[in-house]
Order: sequence, then structure tokens, then C-alpha cells
Amino acid sequence: SFSNGQSWLALENMPVMDNFAEEIDPLFIYPKDFELLKGCKTKVTWDVCHYSNTEANIERVLSGQFHRKYYQNIQEINSLDFLKIKEQIVHWHFSAFSGIADPSLSDICKEGVIPAKSTLGDLYYRRVFEKIIETAQENHHMVFEIQETDYSNRIETKGMIEWAQSLLSSS
Repeated sequence: SFSNGQSWLALENMPVMDNFAEEIDPLFIYPKDFELLKGCKTKVTWDVCHYSNTEANIERVLSGQFHRKYYQNIQEINSLDFLKIKEQIVHWHFSAFSGIADPSLSDICKEGVIPAKSTLGDLYYRRVFEKIIETAQENHHMVFEIQETDYSNRIETKGMIEWAQSLLSSS
């Protein structure tokens, strides 16, 4: 909730392609899609994994690796586009992804991986995390959305916490 005691509802940005390459161009992909929320109580949950995956998909379309017919609504974007709507963001989902869903090959994407095991690499997520910490408000919240093979032994989550703590202690 906000520091003044008000509750909030937040809409989450979604990736341009789902994990199994079945649903293309879901709602609330780009920062401009959240313009309709300005001035109202509904805020934004920014999912870093979703946006980084969108960026990777778009790069493949623009480079000719993915067929444009699957991606009608693409724009050139970058990892720090969330700064355009930072006043609207109240909650962060933070993780990375590995693999990219490809409709022509039935390749899939795995969300919730730690940056070191991601398709885009540690430096990509380090830059985003540091900018979030630099610009976040006091009442913002972040959740690490990490997948585990064994939830009774949270190895990946421990790795994610250690990763974040190393960045926080170096700043």
C-alpha cells in the first residue's frame, strides 16, 4: 500500500510472446500502454523478466531471425523503458529468462531464472536492477520470482538473494 494508507491495484506488463509460443502480443506490453492509468489509483507492476523477454523477441524480429507475421505490434525498446512510467510503478517482479519461445520451432521460454543463467546475461539484469534501486520510491516493493526444481531446497532463490545483496553492498 502507499505510505498514506491507501490501497492500490496494479496491472502487470506482459511479454510480447508467451512461454510456449502460443499467444502473441498480449495486453500491457509497452510503457505507453499504461498511459490510460495516469491520474487514477490503478498503478503498475513492472515485470523485468517479461520486458527483457519482449526485448529479446523484438531483436530477433528486427534481425530477421523471427518472422514478422507473428509480431504485428513491435517497437524498438530497451531495458530502461520503465523510467518513462516510473511514477506509476509501485511493485516490481524481478527475474530473468532462458530460452526464447519461437512459434516456428516450438521452442519455449523458462521464466524465473537467475541472471547468471539467463539468455541475456548477468550484465543486462545488473544494469536494470541498479537503475530500479536508484529510482525506486520508499513505498515500492520488489518480488524475486524465481523457479526452483525443488521448492523444499531453494537453491536458485538463495543465489538470487546473494546476487542482489552483492549489488546492494557495492553501491
